[in-house]
Amino acid sequence: MHFLHGYLLIGAVMAGMPVILHLLMKQKPKIQSFPALRFLQKRMQNSRRRLQIQNWLLLFLRIFLILLLCLALAWPQLTNLGEGWGISREVAALFVVDTSASMQVRIGEKNRIDIAKSVIGEVRARFGSESKLALVDTDEGGEVTWLSLPLFEQKLSTLGGKASGGPLGPAIARGLELFRKEGQVVGLGKAIYIITDRAERSWEGLEASIPKEAIPQGVHIHLIDVGPENPIDAAIDRVEIEPTTVSPGSRISIRVEVHATGEAFKGQLSCILENDPEPGVKPEIKSIEIPSNERKVIVFDKTVPVRPGGTSGEFLGQIRVVLSPDDNWSSNNQGQATFLVRERRQVLALADRPEDARIWKAALEAMGTYSCDVRSLGDPVNWSVDTLLPYQVICLMEPPSPSTAVWIGLLEAAKSGKGIVVVPPGDNYNKAAWESAPAKAILPATMGSPITVEVNKPGIPWAEFRGDSPLTAAFRTWSRSVDPDFSRPELKPFANRYWKTSTLEPGGSVVARFLDGQDPQAPALLERTVGKGRIVLFSTPMSGKRFDGKRPWHNYWQDSSFGLILADRVCAYLGGDATAAITTFYAGQIPYINLPNPLPKLPLSLAGPGLKGAEANLSVPEGATQIPCAQVRDPGNYRILDKNQNPIAGFSVSMRPQEFQLAKVDLEIIKRGLPQAELTNGLKPVDPDLLLPPGEGGTLDLLPWLMMFVLVLLLCEGLVANRYHKKVDPNQEGAGVGPAPRSLTT
Repeated sequence: MHFLHGYLLIGAVMAGMPVILHLLMKQKPKIQSFPALRFLQKRMQNSRRRLQIQNWLLLFLRIFLILLLCLALAWPQLTNLGEGWGISREVAALFVVDTSASMQVRIGEKNRIDIAKSVIGEVRARFGSESKLALVDTDEGGEVTWLSLPLFEQKLSTLGGKASGGPLGPAIARGLELFRKEGQVVGLGKAIYIITDRAERSWEGLEASIPKEAIPQGVHIHLIDVGPENPIDAAIDRVEIEPTTVSPGSRISIRVEVHATGEAFKGQLSCILENDPEPGVKPEIKSIEIPSNERKVIVFDKTVPVRPGGTSGEFLGQIRVVLSPDDNWSSNNQGQATFLVRERRQVLALADRPEDARIWKAALEAMGTYSCDVRSLGDPVNWSVDTLLPYQVICLMEPPSPSTAVWIGLLEAAKSGKGIVVVPPGDNYNKAAWESAPAKAILPATMGSPITVEVNKPGIPWAEFRGDSPLTAAFRTWSRSVDPDFSRPELKPFANRYWKTSTLEPGGSVVARFLDGQDPQAPALLERTVGKGRIVLFSTPMSGKRFDGKRPWHNYWQDSSFGLILADRVCAYLGGDATAAITTFYAGQIPYINLPNPLPKLPLSLAGPGLKGAEANLSVPEGATQIPCAQVRDPGNYRILDKNQNPIAGFSVSMRPQEFQLAKVDLEIIKRGLPQAELTNGLKPVDPDLLLPPGEGGTLDLLPWLMMFVLVLLLCEGLVANRYHKKVDPNQEGAGVGPAPRSLTT
């Protein structure tokens, strides 16, 4: 046993006060014999003897009452009673705090992370001085250690919801290592407090992160939920710009995906170009209504501005969209995206006949990203090294019998980093020329025989677009978000005839297929990397040719915009525009930004939200072609500036759309990974003592029990005092019961 306030035991000396008072106040009456009452003396002696016993009992009761009160004030505790006896105030406590983005949501005047801090403070205040404390959040890594109280308080005060917060599983697994270290928590109650809003994103991969044997025996797990049961929110999930590289004066589409959680949303969405060279341009605003728990895509179409004075050169465009009115989570009410503006790039089309490249040229120039020059294959000068130098993409358009020199020239261009488009001819196909060794050195596959759909039967449609290839990923995204015309069943692209490939060359692959049940490979597009360049091979002509005199090879040009977009995307992919200009990163990723060549004037700096002091400085190692921007944390638009504060590159950072899913994960799912977890509602008043674990030795707090015993003794003392000192009934005087008659005392 030990006492929290042992010095109060000095009050036990007051137990002698009843004895002292009894001795000081005791009166000795003078007793005289009265002959007439002698026969009563014997009865009086018996009564006096009984009263003495009763007075001593009352004296002992009062002494014991004082001793008991002093003992209670000293606050005694019984320890080492064995597990399960009472609560432990000496605790080895691990606090795991969910710092994912959803913990920024406000509930009244506080956000969820502030509520979590308050709960932690209330629980920690009940711990004893010998307790061990550890604190881990979902945004940090590395080893977890026990902290002194000042360090614990300091770390707790700096916690906040982060756009890049990870799931809880790895954080809990790291913290469990503390309880497996021998000798560090012996004799202490062991508890893990997980403070979270139970949003789905925070519980991804829980079972995989925490094996069942990883939880030591005797560790009590409290899951404290600080999120409301029915969250309400409206959020911008993502902002996408197409195309990401454009020429001045062309059009871009900004697709904004918005969703509503908990209840329908009615408000406005505004879109503005942040660094618009035309001053005073107001944002475009659209009114929107979104039903509860649904999402909608809103599209803004904008004309890319021209630099003042018509100056040329690349520059950045950065879009910002804002949802209003604001709600309890401001961070997801805005979105951003970056695109690159530069003059149209040149594409060269080589053809035996100009009409073979006419539709291709018109498609590229209609999209506004490229200008296309058409030259004859008959003149070797047109595909010489000097002629090809200014072109990033070269298109070989349906030559029936290309010469060996043509294949060799294209091969050298590919090795130097050029992109090559190869479009096969129609029926006038020279097998020897297309299957020669120089052709095989550049083509992704060897051409085989044509596959033809029977007359009056539907064409063979394209299979679902792949998401793992930059060439087809955009088609997949559009088909699932903005409902382009070519995704509708009646307008889907198909082929009535295509060239089958017999053998894939080394490094060759199929990036898009037809849904042909008789040909599992059924290529629509093939790809191959040679040297620094890439080659894309079509399996159909693209000039609008017909076979059998009237049947088109495909419907790319007739039924939808698919042909226009396909030609533009293939050239963008081969020219590097489809990947180099993707400048949107998720929070938590380190943006690596390509530097222009030649390198601009140093030093370079970074401008964007949340950067303070030296964080804006960028270090450029000698010979580097790209630099990391690891200091970026907050969502927003960022620009890299040269010595003269001119922007040379830029990017946007957004939160992952999964962070905005506020629906709670089911408790049963959590219990699969943490079977011992006990749920507590952190938004309601909770007695922190209910969250304290039993200690290994067990501790029983005696104060409440002693105080109850004191109350019982006070009641008994009152009853005894009244019983023994009640007034004597006059009718019983002289009967030998009670004190002696007055006549006996003088």
